[in-house]
This record gives sequence, structure tokens and C-alpha cells, in this order.
Amino acid sequence: MAADGAYKVFGDIAVPDAAELALRRVLSAYRICDAQIADTKWQIEQVVKIDPGIEYSGKRVWYRNVSDNHGVIGYISTQPAEFRPTAPAGPDDVVLDPPPVDKIPRLSAHLYWTLKSSQSPAWPQTGTLKDLQEVVYDVLDVDSRTYDPGTEPVPEGIQLFAKVASQAGTPGIELPKQIAALYEACLFEARLSITTFSTCMTLLQLQAMLNLWIEQPGAFESPLQRLSDFIQKLGESEHQLSLVEVLAAIGNGSYTHATEAVKSALNCYSLTQTNRNLVLGCNHFFSAMLVAKLNDLFHQGAKLTYTEVLAEEGFACTQAALSGGVYFLLQSPDVTIDSILGQLASGDAPPTIVNRLSSIVTPVFHKWFARSLVGAAQTRSPGPDFDAGLALLHKLESEPQSQADAKGRFEEGWIDYLLLLACRVANDQESAGTYASRIATRLTLIAASSEQAAGAPGA
Repeated sequence: MAADGAYKVFGDIAVPDAAELALRRVLSAYRICDAQIADTKWQIEQVVKIDPGIEYSGKRVWYRNVSDNHGVIGYISTQPAEFRPTAPAGPDDVVLDPPPVDKIPRLSAHLYWTLKSSQSPAWPQTGTLKDLQEVVYDVLDVDSRTYDPGTEPVPEGIQLFAKVASQAGTPGIELPKQIAALYEACLFEARLSITTFSTCMTLLQLQAMLNLWIEQPGAFESPLQRLSDFIQKLGESEHQLSLVEVLAAIGNGSYTHATEAVKSALNCYSLTQTNRNLVLGCNHFFSAMLVAKLNDLFHQGAKLTYTEVLAEEGFACTQAALSGGVYFLLQSPDVTIDSILGQLASGDAPPTIVNRLSSIVTPVFHKWFARSLVGAAQTRSPGPDFDAGLALLHKLESEPQSQADAKGRFEEGWIDYLLLLACRVANDQESAGTYASRIATRLTLIAASSEQAAGAPGA
């Protein structure tokens, strides 16, 4: 993937909303943590995948001088994913300097290239896509706005948190509605990174549930330090018992919500909804991890139903899932399908392959989509698996039965595309013509709707 004509979203396959899905997934991966950390972590993860210290077979390879999501310098291992602030010293641990990353494109570069690719006339410029493009422009700061040299403006998301806190207790202001609005504006519209949002939300919840508010200005600037100081101060005051109860409520609630969000990501029928739930789960796992870490650091003794390690593993899994979908959507799906073909040829059962792409540990896609990739591989060419693959694709075509769980527009176009290819392999020209007509009609209607909306007054 380069910044030239070879850079394509979803292999330029005309499936509705593919450009929007790609742009949203790259944005979500980029906004897991703050920009410089996100870029550095991405580059190191990619180069480690290329050269994971093969000469140390049987050993666990760690790389020193790598930052965590807060910028704390430590040690990272990718097999399995783990960060430690102190040097690993086990008999099977090997600590290396990180490989050079100068030839690995930054994640921010991928986001910018995806943004420009999504603006191609090949993709209908729907209102939703245009709104998302504006969000990405704002995140990357590549529009015409300029700042005074040497100054760093307070992020808009931080200002929104401060505004909600300042209005707490005001008659007519409903805090739950304000919090819901913060989730939309700051988390799902990416005004803040997931880790910064999670820290700010934990700090806001703590103040609201205790009805003790930080009075001094800038209460949400440097939110991790503010949260740490607030917990330490309250832990040494007459509010300590209440603090312990609230910490338990926030931590346990966050962990429960996180697992629920990941399950929803796996069981829905829309990659758009999967992405949203993964972002939500990533946020909640980070909050749970933060509470556990600070509870232990300041010896508060809050009774948590989970451990810091479990929350950290959940965060690592959702973070890896968001990043794992990036390359899939920024290249032809044939790359993944060819990989699945190799796994089938090696004797791996379809359920095993599905779990590699869609499970609590690897929630990259929802289960319906992971199954569709297996069906695509089985119907790639005539062979012993073709009939089973075609039956699977037809089954997926009719799922779900409930309107409440309706497939997304991308999924509808995707299954038609796969069935078109399968019918061509089977030399079923009549059915192939039906699917081709359905695809063309859907794309024509989307394009016409987009043009009509663009020409409407005020557009």
C-alpha cells in the first residue's frame, strides 16, 4: 500500500459502504491512543511481524524502549501481546532493541491515504461518508485551520468534559443525557483518543457518583494525573470508604460493559456496528484496567470482580482487533480468502478458521462475516468443498430472520458479490445474472440518492 495509484480501498470492489468501513476502522485504530504513540506502536508492531527474532526459536522476544498507551517507556512482546514497565527476566525471555521502523508507513499516513481514496468518484459520496471524512480531516488537522506557533489548543473533547462537569447540579441538566452525548461526540466521533476519553470519563463518573467536584480550572487537562491525584487525596480523607465503593462500582461496571460490547460486536450483522462495539469495548476495558491499577497503586482495597491482568488482556484483544481489520479493508479481500484456502488445505476445520477471525480473543469481524470468508474460500474453484461453501453462502444470504438484527448495506452487497462469483464458478449463468442485476440496481440507487442529496438546498 503506497500513496500512489496502487493504494486501493477493499481492492476497489464495488460493495456499498466499503470506503466508509475502511475509513472508520483505520480511524478507530489510530484513535486508540494519542497520535505519536499510535504511530510509533503501529510501526513497531508491523516491523516486528516482519522480523520477530526468528533466531530465538522457543524464546519469548521482547523489545525495549517502547511506550505503552500513556507514553510510559518499557518493554513490549507481540507473541502474546504484553507490555511491562520493567525488564523481563525469565529464562525464556530475550530482550532486544526494536528493529528500525523508518520504512514502515505510519498509521496516520494510512488514515490520510484512506481518506483520499474514499473521496474517489468510484465510491458514492453518501452523507454519512462525507461526515466521516470531515471528522478525519479534523483529527489529522490537514484542513485550513492554523494555530499560533508554539501554542497547543485545549482539545475540543476536553472542553466538552469540562462543560458537563461545570453544569453538574444545574436545574434542568440531566447528567445521563450529557454523558451519552459525550460518548457520541468524543468517543464515536473521535474528538479524543480512546485512552484519553476513558480516563476523562472515569474522572467524571468518580466526581459525579461522590458528588465531589474538582474546583480548580483545567480539571480534565492531563486527565491521568488529575485522576491519580484525586484518588490519592480522597483516599487520605473522610471520603475514603465512599471512594472504595465507587471505585468498585465503576471498575466492575466497566468490565461487565466491556465484555457485553465485545459479544455484541461478534453477534451483530453489520461491520459498522461491530466497529462501534469494539471501540466501546476497548474504552470500557481500559477504564476497568485503569481502576484496577490505581486501586492497587493507592492501596484502596476496592472489591473488584476481575483482575488488572484480565482487563489488560481484554484491552489488548480489542485493540488488536481494531488494528487487525485495517489491512483487510485496505487491500483486496482475496488476500485473506487465499490465506483461508491454505488453512482449509492444511486440514483446518471451518469453525476453527472462523474463531481465528471472530471470537472473544480475536474479535476482528462479526461471526456472520467470518463465516462468509470461509464460504468465499470454499467456492473459489470447483472442488470437494464447493457444494458446502455454496450452501453456506445461501444460508448466510437468508440470515438473520429477525428484522431487529438486519444486515448492514455492506453485508447485503458483499453476500451478493460472493454468490455472483460462486455462480460463475458453477457455470450457473441464470443465477449469476440475477445477482449481477441486483448488485447493479443497488449501486445505482445509492449513487442516485447521493447525487440527489448533494444537489439539495443547503447541501
